Amino acid sequence: AFRISAKNIAAQCSIQAAKLQEEMAAEPAPEEADKPAPESTTQN
Repeated sequence: AFRISAKNIAAQCSIQAAKLQEEMAAEPAPEEADKPAPESTTQN
């Protein structure tokens, strides 16, 4: 039973990792996008 649950947890982790990779591919740099660039602030 423990092995089965461990396999299920590993499968869920791999599925979540695949979703995260797809989100990262869709959004190249979320961290940089959230922070205002110094050039944009000076130009504005």
